[in-house]
Amino acid sequence: MSKKIPDFTDSQIWIVESTLAERFKEKIETQIIDSEIRLHPHDHELTPVSALYREAEDCIISLLCVQADHTRNSQQKSESSS
Repeated sequence: MSKKIPDFTDSQIWIVESTLAERFKEKIETQIIDSEIRLHPHDHELTPVSALYREAEDCIISLLCVQADHTRNSQQKSESSS
C-alpha cells in the first residue's frame, strides 16, 4: 500500500460541517471513515485516505481527503526515476 495521506484537521471538519449546515439549514454531523482510492487510473495500488461521511434521507455525502500537491509530487518522482 502507498503512504497514508494525512487525516482531516479539526478546522477542515469544521468548514465542511458549517458548509453543510448552511446548505441544509440544520446542524450536520459527519463521521470520519477510512477509505481506499486509486489516485490515478494507471495505479495498481490503493491509497488509504480519510473520508467524511454523512447519510441523510436518500443522500450519501462523502468527502475524501487527498493532498493538494499529490499530482506534482507524483510527476517529480516519475521524472527523477526516468
